[in-house]
Amino acid sequence: MRITIAFLLKKSKKREDRTYPVYVRFTFNGKRAELSTKLFVDQNSWDISKERMTGSSSLAKTTNNRLDKVASNILDIYNQFEAGNKKFDVVDIKNKLCGIEEEHGIVEMFGVYMNTIESNIGKGFSATTLKHYKTSKNRLLNFLSDVYGKKEWNLSNIGYKFINDFDVYLKSKYNNSVNTAWCYHKHMKKVLNIAVAMDYLSTNPYVKFQVKTEQPKREFLTQKELKRIRKKKIEIERLAIVRDIFLFACYTGLSYADISKLAKQHIRIGNDGKNGLL
Repeated sequence: MRITIAFLLKKSKKREDRTYPVYVRFTFNGKRAELSTKLFVDQNSWDISKERMTGSSSLAKTTNNRLDKVASNILDIYNQFEAGNKKFDVVDIKNKLCGIEEEHGIVEMFGVYMNTIESNIGKGFSATTLKHYKTSKNRLLNFLSDVYGKKEWNLSNIGYKFINDFDVYLKSKYNNSVNTAWCYHKHMKKVLNIAVAMDYLSTNPYVKFQVKTEQPKREFLTQKELKRIRKKKIEIERLAIVRDIFLFACYTGLSYADISKLAKQHIRIGNDGKNGLL
């Protein structure tokens, strides 16, 4: 459905000099919006059928040219929205015409990316990844509520202070370590990269904020300790299985996430004639 554009005199706003303001009315999908063109015309100089000033005076020519430009701007905006393949209405056109850009928020962007993850579980994403992003989103919501008394925060207002406040909040409210806080920052940085890719932001605010990490101190089991665990007699079958899985991880170097995905079809006969992992 095409947009229709009309110009009319606003009779209810007659001025002392007996002129009326010219309004533009545009209709799309059964809805309409009106805006003042900031032009004023005497009723006797207005052609209702042509929706333009009559005569060939310089005032008439200037006014009509400006009205043509208003109509052209509305059509240009309409065509831009049409080419974008996104749903829009007359309010979007009106806001664009007035220079009011649509604002997007950080919580909204978390939702956008989480929908992508959920739609692609098993196709490059896992349910665990989605769970971690849900936790990060909840931390962000709590931060916005506790620190700013808000439920959303515009992307354009995210800067160094916002990220630093979030960092302080994580470490004070939840007593998060540097590395745990880094995980939440990693998720928010990823979401903001999505916003940049969607042209909602020009640059990622994290370019000005350095997120630090610390090398964790890891304890290693000796061969003697592993042997003691292996030979330990465990009466409870469930715990014995857990022990076996732990030892399997130690001997193979596989992570728990990888071990949890193992199935019978991954077992093959090796060159030595014994069973082995594929």
